[in-house]
Amino acid sequence: MTTTLTPANPVPNPSDAAPGPLASDHGSDEAQVASVAGNILAADQGPSEAREHSVGGEFSTDQEACANQGIYAELLFHAEMLTDLERLRIATENRVRSLGQVHGIESADYEQQAEALAKIEHQATLALQRALRRHPLGSWVKRTVGIGEKQGARLLAAIGDPCWNALEGRPRRGPAELWAYCGYAPGQKRTKGVKNNWNAQAKMRAYLIAESCIKQRHSPYRAVYDDARANWAGREGVTDGHAHNHALRLVAKAVLKDVFLEYRRVMGATSHRAMS
Repeated sequence: MTTTLTPANPVPNPSDAAPGPLASDHGSDEAQVASVAGNILAADQGPSEAREHSVGGEFSTDQEACANQGIYAELLFHAEMLTDLERLRIATENRVRSLGQVHGIESADYEQQAEALAKIEHQATLALQRALRRHPLGSWVKRTVGIGEKQGARLLAAIGDPCWNALEGRPRRGPAELWAYCGYAPGQKRTKGVKNNWNAQAKMRAYLIAESCIKQRHSPYRAVYDDARANWAGREGVTDGHAHNHALRLVAKAVLKDVFLEYRRVMGATSHRAMS
């Protein structure tokens, strides 16, 4: 026998609002997404849990050199909003699936809410992509095969200013400092009981982009992967898995290097934040 369940205190259904963020794509979507998603998240998780995965790109406190700082902050906001919505949508879908498969309960209300969250998530993705197009590297991300606007925006949100070392309050000297910030410097590895000295969110985003790039035949980074695997092929004690992970790491580093160099080129040598 199948039971139909109606939630006593359902999560607010954005499709009941007028106008809601499910409307067609236009300039006010960002505000609508923020308003509705904020209400949903407040009902689903506490403040500390909601901010647990905060990425926090690096920004300078030098106001004279911060013409783009508002763009970085905007990109970070939309990236975190999308992550919040993704997690909430996945959790809701899992609950609906569990009700049906484990308990034999069908709930049209919960299914509608999961669908509404998916639509809000789509609007949040569009808002993130629009924010990326205002970023100095927006056009470069769009034309580079394999990166993609969604993942590229999330990487840039995690990094902040690619050429600025916020910890030491100075420009980064070269791509190696960006590698270290993203966890790709030699010797950087997880140690039990020791806090990582890199941005885990940036490392993950760079790795996901590397995985995407190797799936694209025309990506400029596919050759980096193929060459790295060929160099490791046949080495004693090196498995295919080791060679694959090593090659992906080199692709991620190549992407981050180009992010650094392209940003410096776009900003110009006259900007002290872009000078190595």
